[in-house]
Amino acid sequence: MEITIYLEQILALLFASPELKELIIDGMYWETWEWSGTLSSQSLQRLSIARVFSPEFAGPHDQRIFFNTPSLAYLDYSDFVPHEYPTVNFHSLVEVKLNLRLVPNPQWDGLYPDDEDVYSSNPENLIKGIRHVKILELSSSFSFEALNFFHRSFPLYECLNLLILNHVDVEFCWQFLPFLLKKAPNLNILIIKGGLHCGEEPDYVCRCLSNYSYLPSSNIEVLKINLAEGGTVAELEHLKNFLGKLTSLQLLQVGSWKKLSKEFMSDLLKLPRASSKCKIQQTRLQ
Repeated sequence: MEITIYLEQILALLFASPELKELIIDGMYWETWEWSGTLSSQSLQRLSIARVFSPEFAGPHDQRIFFNTPSLAYLDYSDFVPHEYPTVNFHSLVEVKLNLRLVPNPQWDGLYPDDEDVYSSNPENLIKGIRHVKILELSSSFSFEALNFFHRSFPLYECLNLLILNHVDVEFCWQFLPFLLKKAPNLNILIIKGGLHCGEEPDYVCRCLSNYSYLPSSNIEVLKINLAEGGTVAELEHLKNFLGKLTSLQLLQVGSWKKLSKEFMSDLLKLPRASSKCKIQQTRLQ
């Protein structure tokens, strides 16, 4: 059963539909509606929440959202991060897509960038609440920012098998990635749709990735990458590190919206591989 509804109907619908399986909240503005901040359903299995990110609105302040959805298996969540998630009941989650935007704290003095007062948002309980997920898609660079800042909250993602990075800004730092991969010992598939992070210059590999020192301990077997710049020196350097340090890698697939040159593919195929079983394929992006 699938229903698309307006905000004013949410609580009444959940209360009146004890067998509801799927809920889609599209074009949502929590701040324009007086509500308890609670989404509660024992039967709900699929939930999609799509926030409208208006350039005139910086995000709500002092808001709390409660998720009490123990049967939920699929979550597609796009929203400003509130002040707190006091309750996150996600015991059955299998697949999660996140597009999270932090809300700046208007009282921050700007002096200490690592201070918790930089943001009025706190996604820590949400980050911990999805610990049992098997498929995780980070669907914006804003999500990277949230995870960068709150990476100390990462629990052990023991069930995580597939990680998808889907973003549009290749200049945004991936400081969270080493910490996330260390907390995902059973991750087998990594898909990078939005392109490899190359810093401010197309031939520059950002130091935020710490020379990929975290890769030898990873169990990634399949790596699929969109080369957003079409095969630059920096992209080749990224791939060199992946191939040279992922000891369990069996397949590397590379594609691009731009045509990859024969010279680039030749250089790629010559790179040393930590795994003797690793095959390299060029693929067409869908």
